Amino acid sequence: MSDPGAGPIYRHCIMCGRPFRVWRCELLRNRAKFCTQECYSASRRLFSKALADGRLELILANELERTKAENREASWRSLSNHA
Repeated sequence: MSDPGAGPIYRHCIMCGRPFRVWRCELLRNRAKFCTQECYSASRRLFSKALADGRLELILANELERTKAENREASWRSLSNHA
């Protein structure tokens, strides 16, 4: 019998937001963030430019706030499911 959690799922590209299919094993390897090589390359270019211009701290601060908001929402959902 096959593992029901072994199949592909859909994620959103962190660059463009487009959904794309990814295998769960790729998630365990901390991969599967970009839908195409073009999005990956564009993100690398933007990161390099931000690093050179000193804007990296601003970009990381925005990402940190987004992550905190997602974590708060996930913990809220978890608490409401247990009630």
